[in-house]
Amino acid sequence: GSHKPPEWLFVRKRQLAEHPFCEECMKRGQVVRAVIVDHIRPIKQGGQPFAPSNLQSLCWSCHSRKSAEEGSRWRTPPRKG
Repeated sequence: GSHKPPEWLFVRKRQLAEHPFCEECMKRGQVVRAVIVDHIRPIKQGGQPFAPSNLQSLCWSCHSRKSAEEGSRWRTPPRKG
């Protein structure tokens, strides 16, 4: 995994303290504990790494789905074999 700077650990901890539940699930009326602090706009696209406005709390399933969607958006999707 990528090495996270100490500042990120602080930002991540603060985000989960302020938003302990998955924000995607909350939109659907479900309360699911968040485990991931995700960058809404990826850093490689110019997103702010530590700005609270660019962070969202996600559960594992929402995060993995978002990662898969972002991956297929930027790379060619795997061929169904």
